[in-house]
Amino acid sequence: LDTELGAGDLKRLVNKYKEVYTRNGHVVPTDPWDQLRNAISAVFKSWMVPRAVKYREIHKIRGLAGTAVNVQSMVYGNLSDRSGTGVCFTRSPTDGSHKLYGEFLVNA
Repeated sequence: LDTELGAGDLKRLVNKYKEVYTRNGHVVPTDPWDQLRNAISAVFKSWMVPRAVKYREIHKIRGLAGTAVNVQSMVYGNLSDRSGTGVCFTRSPTDGSHKLYGEFLVNA
C-alpha cells in the first residue's frame, strides 16, 4: 500500500520516475503551471491513442467529440481515517444509464 511508504521512499520513487523521463529525452518542467498544461494536453491527446480508439470501437462508442479534463485543488485523502477519496457519476460508467454511481475509499 502507498500508505506504507515513508517520505524517503516517495522521494526515491519520484527520482526513479525522473530518471526514466530524462532517459527518454524529456525534461521535467519546474514551473507547476507548465506541469499542469502538460498534464491537460496529455489527457486531450490520449483520446486518439490506438488503445483508446480500439476501446471505443469494441464498445461501439461513437459520436463523441473528445474527452474532458477536470482540474481541482488537491487535498489529502490519506491523512487519517477521517479522510479519503471518491468519485461520483451522474450516469453509469458501464452502460450510460441515468443512475447515480459512486465509489469512496477511506484513507486512500
